[in-house]
Amino acid sequence: MQRHSLKSKKNNLVIYYTDTVSKAEANKLVNFLVDEGFDPETETETRLDKSGKTYQFEYIVKKGLDTDPEYIQIGKQMGKAMSTSVFAGAPAEVHFMDDNFKLLKVVIPF
Repeated sequence: MQRHSLKSKKNNLVIYYTDTVSKAEANKLVNFLVDEGFDPETETETRLDKSGKTYQFEYIVKKGLDTDPEYIQIGKQMGKAMSTSVFAGAPAEVHFMDDNFKLLKVVIPF
């Protein structure tokens, strides 16, 4: 597993990313997320990795949201939008994580 040691930040949103992701890609994602309203009042940490050609965006969700059908649909839409708007059509998965960044659910847009 890659270490998420590199960092991109805008306002209160922080993305830690691995060396499989370029700084330009991380910056483009952080700008996209802020533009989409992903900018809470408190600092939020997320992670970005890439496995093969697939980008993996990890973020913490409240307990129970990882099984909520509506929230899963939002995750699918977010993954599709990231693929199109940020990653030039490359696949993007959304990983729902607990507050210790333990994987709860992988959401793959169709």
